[in-house]
Amino acid sequence: MTVRLGAAVLSLAAALAAVVPAAAATSHVHGKIVAVDAAHHEVQIHHDPFAAMPMAMTMVVVVPNPADLAKLHKGAVVDADVDTSKDPWVLSHVKLVPSK
Repeated sequence: MTVRLGAAVLSLAAALAAVVPAAAATSHVHGKIVAVDAAHHEVQIHHDPFAAMPMAMTMVVVVPNPADLAKLHKGAVVDADVDTSKDPWVLSHVKLVPSK
């Protein structure tokens, strides 16, 4: 009886894991836009080190929100959130950093 109960619990846990989305791994990122591909909702950003990526590098991220994408142009410096649980990573809550 215990084996059946254990199997039932494992089956229920597996079923729940399949329907409950994983928690997003969101970090704050600061960087400079290197290129914009508006047709594909993608930008290349050269970002500073942050929790999920402890070294500065240039990478492609998706910007699904049209309002966020419209703010971006080559050379823009931004602060934003990046969801590292997706592939490619997703940029959101984009704020332009004023030039000094």
